[in-house]
Amino acid sequence: MPRRRRARTSAEQRQLLTDGAEVLGPFVAPMARDAGSVVEELADLEVARAVVECCCQPDAAGGLTLAEIAARIDGAVDPPELERRLNVFVGLGMLQPYEDRRGTGRYVLDPRGLAGVQVAERITTQGGVSELLLLLDRTAAAIRASAATAVEVRAALERARLFFSLFADTLARKTRLGTIAELYDEVRGHEHQRLLVTLDELTKLVAATFAELEPLAHATLLEAQRYDRWLGQAAERVVAEAGAARDFGVLSPEAWRTAAIHAPWERLSAVAETLVFDAPAPLLSAEQLLDALAHWRPSPRQRQLPPGPQITSGPDPLELRRARREQRRERLTLQAESLLQGESSVDLTDTLRAMPWSAAAQLLADTLASGRDPIVPTEVVIGDGLLADPVLEVAWCSTPLTLSRSGSSTATVESSERVEVQAE
Repeated sequence: MPRRRRARTSAEQRQLLTDGAEVLGPFVAPMARDAGSVVEELADLEVARAVVECCCQPDAAGGLTLAEIAARIDGAVDPPELERRLNVFVGLGMLQPYEDRRGTGRYVLDPRGLAGVQVAERITTQGGVSELLLLLDRTAAAIRASAATAVEVRAALERARLFFSLFADTLARKTRLGTIAELYDEVRGHEHQRLLVTLDELTKLVAATFAELEPLAHATLLEAQRYDRWLGQAAERVVAEAGAARDFGVLSPEAWRTAAIHAPWERLSAVAETLVFDAPAPLLSAEQLLDALAHWRPSPRQRQLPPGPQITSGPDPLELRRARREQRRERLTLQAESLLQGESSVDLTDTLRAMPWSAAAQLLADTLASGRDPIVPTEVVIGDGLLADPVLEVAWCSTPLTLSRSGSSTATVESSERVEVQAE
């Protein structure tokens, strides 16, 4: 039976719920060869972290074999998965051969491997916010040391402005469309209070040192303020919806622990004062339950027939329907005769275009209905042409729309009536 990984903390379990390709994909995309080159789950980062910690021990300076690395990890990772990941680390150069001679089989950690693990941890927990903070700090330090040129500062400000713009757009989109869980994860990744303070200090340094870059610094500050506004709206939505749903998971375990230790008992008791709890089940012994069943056995119910339908007297609904249909046919026939004006056919295109759109729509619906009715002696043909005039209310109209007489024999009429009667 394969050995299982070590028990994870709640924070690690919450991280592993996120797909690794979704979190790390945007980070490694500029360097990836294809879309399948990203780890599928963040559990693979645990393997890399365990290998890095193993190879960073003082006695590993002379190199370790792959078997020694596996033994030092000691069951934290399943052996088949560990073997697969170690081969990847060797193939990508994270584990370097200790000597150039072949056959030694001892490996040391490349420093870039340690840096990669740390960068991946920052990306998975902060989503790039720490990288922006590092950019601002580094630029401000270079200006103070007189080691930054105007070109370098301009490039740094442009990059910072893009960072703030992308952060603001992402928060705006997820505030409007994202779920409360997605929005909560996004807000937690922006828990850096130093961003705006550091940018404000950098803006003052730029104004004092590179006056020509002050407009760009001001534009970066405006984007940062937009980012701060969306971050506040996202946090307000998380608090409002989570509070209404009593979702206690929006606070970290450390926040609950701090509240339990330092918050007044009145505020702690108010957390659950509106919650509804089930009443406790009554304590009954088996003897009491049997006695209750013996004394309170329900009597069998007698089956009863349902009440019969109540039939009210009145006109026949089928006759009423036939009368309404005949009235409608009579109205459609009179309307068709009015449009034909004694002619065998007429083009209604200009008539429709000259009418208000609501009246034109009603006339068109009635005309099509008369053409479909086998009793009304008319035919309707709609041509393939199209007239467009945005000035008129009927801006779009098919042409030609022809209404024609059609001869209906007595046999056809009687046959249609028999079909309608059978359908009813």
